[in-house]
Amino acid sequence: MSDPSGFITNPPSTVVKVQNTARDDMNGSLGIAIAFQQDRGRYLIHNVVTQQTVALKPENLIKASTLETAKAQYLQLRNDPGMQRKIRDVYDKAKQTLHPIKPEYAAVGVLMLWCSLLYFIGFTKTLMMTSVLMLLGIIVAPDVMAGANITTILTN
Repeated sequence: MSDPSGFITNPPSTVVKVQNTARDDMNGSLGIAIAFQQDRGRYLIHNVVTQQTVALKPENLIKASTLETAKAQYLQLRNDPGMQRKIRDVYDKAKQTLHPIKPEYAAVGVLMLWCSLLYFIGFTKTLMMTSVLMLLGIIVAPDVMAGANITTILTN
């Protein structure tokens, strides 16, 4: 009996919903099936809200629906301390780069520009222009991040 319900994948990605446990605070919560402990006959479930791992019987777990899986993935990203740290680092870097403009104001400005383009030149042309600009950004980003001068950037 290595995995009675087939929840274990590598890497762990099966989202399960907890049901019918003695703990009411656990019932209805979502988690990711990490491993199955054969000696105890229980699954190790990583709770996406509390970020704690608990051992639960197979009969207390059901595979989550597609909507619940999306919700669990969002909660995992939102509550993961490592992800919060990375988002904070990116925000701080943007804040330093855009100083004295707040990143929120810059994002709203870009969104307003994009909506204006959408209104004035149409969806298809706006989408094409956005794609070209993103492609150029991806091509020159390594040189810009390395601090290369404009001649090197244009040469590459």
